[in-house]
Amino acid sequence: MFDSYLKNIIDKVPTINEYNSNDFRTILSEAYLELVNYRAHSNKTEYVQEVEVITSLRKLADTFEYIGLFNSNAELEIKTAACFLAAEALSLLTQLIKPNLQEDKELFINNYEITLFESGILYFIAGYDANSRTMIKTFKQSINERDLSDELKWAFSQITNICDGSKRLEDSEPEPPVMDYNLSYQNSVTILLRIGKIANHYHAWLGGDSKTPMDELINTLDDYIKLITKHFSPIYAVPLHICRLLREFIWSTSQRSIFHSIPRPTNNIGDYELFLKNIILGGKDSTGQLFLWPSAQNFVDKCLPGPIPHSIVCTPTGSGKSTIAKLAISHALNEGWVLYLAPTNALVH
Repeated sequence: MFDSYLKNIIDKVPTINEYNSNDFRTILSEAYLELVNYRAHSNKTEYVQEVEVITSLRKLADTFEYIGLFNSNAELEIKTAACFLAAEALSLLTQLIKPNLQEDKELFINNYEITLFESGILYFIAGYDANSRTMIKTFKQSINERDLSDELKWAFSQITNICDGSKRLEDSEPEPPVMDYNLSYQNSVTILLRIGKIANHYHAWLGGDSKTPMDELINTLDDYIKLITKHFSPIYAVPLHICRLLREFIWSTSQRSIFHSIPRPTNNIGDYELFLKNIILGGKDSTGQLFLWPSAQNFVDKCLPGPIPHSIVCTPTGSGKSTIAKLAISHALNEGWVLYLAPTNALVH
C-alpha cells in the first residue's frame, strides 16, 4: 500500500506506548482492506463494518494530529510526518464512515464533513497540497448539497478557498442570524463568521494585499480559543476545533507564502512584487499559486537571492519546476541575461 517514499515519511513518527511505525502502517493497511471488502460486497446494506478498524483509525488520527499541530516540543520533521499520518488515517476514515451516514439535520457540519475538513487541512500543513485539494473539494460538495445556512457556507469557504486555490471573496462578512430561541447556536455562527473573516484577511495577506500582520491574526485566534474554552458548551466544539485548526494552518503555511518568502532582488522591487502577484493570481492559461511547493521552497532557501549557486531540478511532472524556473529567471534578469534551452521544438513552442 505504501511506496518507499511514503514509508520513509511514516518511519519518522515517534514510537508511542511500544507502537512503532510498522504498527501504524498496519492500522492503515487494515483500514484499506476493510474499505476494499465493503466495496466488493454484493449487498452493501447488509455489510457489517469492523468497528475496531474505525476506532483504531480515529485514535491514530487524534494522536498524530496532536503531535503534528499542538506538541510544541516536537521537531518540524516529526510534526510534518505526524500531520501526514493523521491526514491519511482521516482520509480512510471518511470513506468508511460515509456509508453509515444517516440523513441528518445537524446545525453544523456533520462528522463526515469535519473529518474531510481535518484531513484537508492536515495534508496541506504536511505539504501535500494535491491530496488536500481532493479532500477540500469533497468537503465543499458535501456542505453545498445540504441545507446549511448561507452564513456557515460563507465562513467555511473563506478557509477552503485558500486550500484549493480559489480566488479570495471580496464580499463583506454576512450578519449572523437573530435567533432568540437558540442563543448558543447564534453565538456559534458568530464565532465561525469571525473565524472566516480572519481566513479572508490571511488570504489577502498571502496575496500581498493586506496590512494586517500575520502575527496579529494568530493572536486574535488565540484570544478566540481562550474565550471559547472559558465559556465552553458542547455546541461550541466545532467552532473551537476549526479555530485551532486555522491557527496552526496559518502558522505553518505562512512560511511558504510566495509573496512573503521570496527574497527581493536588489533592483526594481516594486516591479518584482507585481511579478509575484501575477504568479499568485494566475492567468488565462494558468491557475494561481499562493504557496511554494516543497521542491520550490528548497530551491528558494538554497539558491535565492540569485543568480549565484548552480542547481539541477529533477522533480515529477506537476511538482513546480515551472515556478522554480520563473523565480530563477526573474532574479537572473536583474543582474544580466538568461539563456533558456529546451530539448524539443514542442517544448519551445
